[in-house]
Amino acid sequence: MSIRKKVLILTLTLTILWTNGVTMADTEYDFLLNSISQDKQVPIPVLEDLMENIAIWESDFNRREVKPDAVQVGGGPGRGAFQFELMDGGSGRNKSAKTRLNNYYKMLKRERPEWLKSLPDNFDASTLPLEQQKMLFLGDARMGPGNLSKLVAEENPITVGDWWAERHKIKGVSPEDRIEFNRQAEINRLRRQQNQPVNTSTATVLN
Repeated sequence: MSIRKKVLILTLTLTILWTNGVTMADTEYDFLLNSISQDKQVPIPVLEDLMENIAIWESDFNRREVKPDAVQVGGGPGRGAFQFELMDGGSGRNKSAKTRLNNYYKMLKRERPEWLKSLPDNFDASTLPLEQQKMLFLGDARMGPGNLSKLVAEENPITVGDWWAERHKIKGVSPEDRIEFNRQAEINRLRRQQNQPVNTSTATVLN
């Protein structure tokens, strides 16, 4: 089966789940997730699938679970579930994510959460709750150059592996990395389908 056909099947499956699910905004995170989902016409399960697969890949060397307090191996600048790099010795993606999330709230003309107002530019993502890290990821993904709508495009939809490589990781990704990322993503989805125990604090499958 071609990658394009797999993406279309996955999108259809997740869209059905989204249509039958509850999308009420109970928290600020829920509001943001719903807002971006509607804004970009991407079903919530597709966004959650993207976040989970990127977080597992970035934060856990064993590719098994999301680790919100992850610190890059060897003392590098990557921090947290999505390995937002510090400004000191890194790309400063942490500041970019904060700025983009702020800009999204400004675009919506909505009051920002208190934690975001007080967040320093050079924040360490590994010290933040996972929900706040996800909000930063969503703001970065929505307001950055990566078009989330490409995940569900009718023509030439992009895989989560390609989105990660081109919109999140950006540099240093080989063709083999993309293939392995997509392979791992299918394993993660299979675990969810098999209803293995889930860590509700991180929304990831446990052993």
